[in-house]
Amino acid sequence: MANLIRSALLLVLSIVLISFNASAAATLEVTSPIDKTNTLSTRTDINGTAPEAKQLELNETKVSLEGEGKFNAVALLNPGKNLIMISALYPNGEKLTNKFRILRTITCDDMEMLYKERDHWAKQQVLTLLTIGIVEGYPDNMFEPGNFLSRSEFATWVARARQLEISQPTEDVFFDVPKEHWRAPYIKAVVDAGYMSGLTPDRFGINEKINRSDAVVIVAKAYHLSPLMLSTSPFYDVPIDSRDSAYIYSAFNKGWVVGYPGKIRRFEPDKEMTRAEMTVFLSRLSNIKELETSLFDFEEGYTSNKFCNISTKPVISKIIADPIRLAADGKTPLKIAAEVTDAQGKSDISQVWADITSLNGPNNAKMNLMQSGMYEITFILTTETVPGEKNITVRASDKSGLKSEISNVKVFVTK
Repeated sequence: MANLIRSALLLVLSIVLISFNASAAATLEVTSPIDKTNTLSTRTDINGTAPEAKQLELNETKVSLEGEGKFNAVALLNPGKNLIMISALYPNGEKLTNKFRILRTITCDDMEMLYKERDHWAKQQVLTLLTIGIVEGYPDNMFEPGNFLSRSEFATWVARARQLEISQPTEDVFFDVPKEHWRAPYIKAVVDAGYMSGLTPDRFGINEKINRSDAVVIVAKAYHLSPLMLSTSPFYDVPIDSRDSAYIYSAFNKGWVVGYPGKIRRFEPDKEMTRAEMTVFLSRLSNIKELETSLFDFEEGYTSNKFCNISTKPVISKIIADPIRLAADGKTPLKIAAEVTDAQGKSDISQVWADITSLNGPNNAKMNLMQSGMYEITFILTTETVPGEKNITVRASDKSGLKSEISNVKVFVTK
């Protein structure tokens, strides 16, 4: 009886140990990225291990597992919210999933510079509205916060802030706004909405500057702000009987504008609006504040529609040396062919090259993509090549900089 009980206990213990080992094998460890990261980078590395896993997916893209279950890839980040979902499937059917939320903030080169040994006073607002997509920098990736705002820039930013419907015009909007101009849809939108009009019936004044008073009044009307009459002006240079005072007072009362502080508060209504000033002004609008709050909320909005693209390492699946035995006679050609694939397609492979230093060649001999789909290089061994077994390494790189290599290709050189 005691032996039976002992055997039963051993059996139960064995089952427990087997179950423990099976569950212990199902591990998924991620060293990077870090969840809830705010970055200015356009990409982030994905590294980790999933020992014993039979399949790994990053945002539903299959990724090869290397020795000890190691994996690495690159996430190509979109502006704003990005979700990285890592899923590992194990032989016993168990599936482990980990998610990482990455916020990519957009910036411009000059906004990362110090102004009088400190950040620009409007940096946070500029970066936020760049990321949301309300404002934009110049093609050289400069924001130029002190530049005066043009009417076309102003129209574009207001159209985005008000989330107006944008459509491509079928005819010129104004004489100086041809339908092909990239700002034409935005200018047409604000004109059709009644927020702005041309300087003349034929001319919008696309490159003309807009002053602070006109900018505030247009935005106040666009947001249906009621004019506010006051008995005393909050600005010494905006008297109560001036043309735009009621809208400027109303914007001041809402906290949209604060003017220039000093012993006497100034608004400077005729001063041209700068790009930084306009960005800060827009950042105070209620719907823009809501967009900002949503942008920096890591608990909401990170769904599968925020999956960022994943770049995986190229896979070198086959290498052929023809012939594998040849003489170093300066006449016989040697062809190296490699089959290289990429989960993101052939267009993502930036370079394939062979290290043929063992054959008196370079370590970065470029291999060209042929109609067969293989990458090939053909060369002739010089007579100075020392006979013997030679090892050739083939490497491949994709556009994100991920590299693969195989170095077990051998040829035999004879006298």
